[in-house]
Amino acid sequence: MANSKSPVVRIVVPLLLVGLGLLVAWSVWRNATTPFTPPASPQQPAQQPAQPAAAPASPTQATPPADAQPAEQPPAAPLPPLSGLRARPVDGPMTPEALTPIGSLDPDAPENLWVQFNPIGAGIESIRLAEHFTSVDRTEHDEVQATLRFQQAAATIAVPPMAALTLEIDGIKVDLASPGRRIWAETAPGRFEAIVEDDSGAPVARVVRRYTLGPEQHHLRLEQHVENLSGRALNIRWYQYGPTSLARGTPGYGGDTRRVRFGYLLSPTSDPSQQHVESGRFLIPQSEAVGRAGSGGYPDKTLWPNRTSQKDNLGLVFVATTNRYHAAAVFPLIDAAASLPDKRLHAVERIDRFVIPAPPDRANSAPPIVLRLQSPQTTLAPGQRADLSLGFYAGPLSRPLIDANDATRRVGLGELVVYTFGGPCAFCTFQSLTYALLAFLRFLHGYVLFDWALAIIALVFAVRLILHPVTKWSQTSMYRFGKQMQALAPKQKKIQEKYKDDPRKMREELARVMREENINYAGALGCLPMFLQMPIWIALFAMLFFTFELRHQPAFFGLFQALTGGRWHFLADLAEPDRFIPLPVSIWIPWISSIMGPIASINILPLLLGVVFYIQQKYLTPQTTMTLTPEQEAQQKMIKVMMVVMFPLFMYNAPSGLALYFITNSTLAIIESRHIRRHAEKLDEERARQPRQPRKAPGFFARLQEQVEARRKLIEQMQKQQQSRPGGRRDGRDPRSGHKRR
Repeated sequence: MANSKSPVVRIVVPLLLVGLGLLVAWSVWRNATTPFTPPASPQQPAQQPAQPAAAPASPTQATPPADAQPAEQPPAAPLPPLSGLRARPVDGPMTPEALTPIGSLDPDAPENLWVQFNPIGAGIESIRLAEHFTSVDRTEHDEVQATLRFQQAAATIAVPPMAALTLEIDGIKVDLASPGRRIWAETAPGRFEAIVEDDSGAPVARVVRRYTLGPEQHHLRLEQHVENLSGRALNIRWYQYGPTSLARGTPGYGGDTRRVRFGYLLSPTSDPSQQHVESGRFLIPQSEAVGRAGSGGYPDKTLWPNRTSQKDNLGLVFVATTNRYHAAAVFPLIDAAASLPDKRLHAVERIDRFVIPAPPDRANSAPPIVLRLQSPQTTLAPGQRADLSLGFYAGPLSRPLIDANDATRRVGLGELVVYTFGGPCAFCTFQSLTYALLAFLRFLHGYVLFDWALAIIALVFAVRLILHPVTKWSQTSMYRFGKQMQALAPKQKKIQEKYKDDPRKMREELARVMREENINYAGALGCLPMFLQMPIWIALFAMLFFTFELRHQPAFFGLFQALTGGRWHFLADLAEPDRFIPLPVSIWIPWISSIMGPIASINILPLLLGVVFYIQQKYLTPQTTMTLTPEQEAQQKMIKVMMVVMFPLFMYNAPSGLALYFITNSTLAIIESRHIRRHAEKLDEERARQPRQPRKAPGFFARLQEQVEARRKLIEQMQKQQQSRPGGRRDGRDPRSGHKRR
């Protein structure tokens, strides 16, 4: 206690307390000026404190190297939002001719495509086929895709297929297809690059597009990606044009054959393997894809996803535009080495269509359209790339050619090939039947006859040979029924005169006479097999109309062209009219040309078809057994004239392969009908020489008729008995209900 009161203690203790307070204050101030280190993210573990030098390293933890740099720390404050994003302009002309095309138009070159590019959106100016031409003259190559142009105010607007439109970054849309300035730099033939920068000029993203032609036919690869050049994560969405409408061609049969098609996978519950591609549910005609124009024109229209795809959980595989003979399709680039590749088109989430304004034409065809492809939203880390590559097919609608390419075969692009005119009667062209007929036709051409015209004629022979038993039964039944009714006509007339006031008795007597003469109404059904053959005829018509292999193929080994040195185009193209005498100008006939197209030549096959129809009608039309009035006779003559004249008229501009088929078919029908009738007449003569046989047991229809007559007689007897009873009503009404008996 004495020490605690000494002057030394009283001075030293306060000094120590003051010094300790200063030391604490200095430590607090020093820690406040040191930067704060945030906790590490889940993807990056926190840095562990350094171990003492003498401590051994943990066996489960690697020792960092001596020259290891400390991990880069993220900024303390969030980055400001992006603003002023735009595509960096580059120098160069804005014409397609200034860009280098790829491919070749030489039919003997390994590349069978020629692709010209457009600086707007680094799109496609034109895709032409090296091996296929617009006509038999082989002067102009088929163009599958082309930039669509239209006038808006005083400017010409260009819409290149497959052009890049917009890159959306964090909700900001950057225009990549500005027609007023060039933003795509051509770094190599078919390779283009664009830079997106902010308002300060710093690069934010790089977009690279590269078109290449692979070894597979009619296959164009579009390898494209978006690279994040900023120091932040970016949310992007990609917009680009897809294929445009193909050329309609010359207006003709079938109307506008252009369509929009989708290939899809069934839901995982229906197809667990997710490998079977279908396309049958979506056969969208051009007019349906365009829709009707309102007061504000054609509004944008979403084609995928739609109600059917959402309801059935369908997965998109490819999207295409087609016409009669060609297709332009977008599909995924799948792994060729994978046994079960992923076939979904992940780069496309939504597909819209835009209508291109076009002046109306006399054919009243639907205006062209272009599809817009939209990708799902993707988050890119700094330095990361988003792969948006696509495959593109531009070529014929031929299953052998499509399936010859591994890339198009594995995504099921062969489902684009259908042989139907669509519409409400699409089910009439049974696809399995058309495929079987086409396979047989290809076999005849490729291995037996080596000429498509001869193969068509042989196909007609084969079909009629298969249907001969049915045809023979039907024509024999109709012939016998007609002869029997002619022999019965006098007796029938007497019965009608005798019992004209008693219809019931007249029917009974007519039925009795028909039973005695062994006349069966089943003979009148001999025309029924003709209707059963209609699916085969419709399938043949559609198959010959849409088969690409018949296009530009001459008939009879090109005999008429060989004799004239190629100057005469008669039967030079089985997919076109025969062109016996070409006209200097095409003639447009109202109403008729809207169905069959303009008249550009004098065609002889339809005229020959009219002559054959007249002969066929003369031999095949059964003679009537009824006494006709003059008005009825004139009406029948008018029907015959219309059948002989109208059908060849509607077939005037039909493909010569179809006309050749119908001429051969009708000629064989005449020969077959004469043979069947002679055979039937010979059998009738033999029966007439033989003694009369007892009446055979009645057939099905005869028994049915007897049962009806017996039931009717029973009902009449019951009615008479009811009326004869006491209290029965003679007016034919039931005494209990008052309703009239039937």
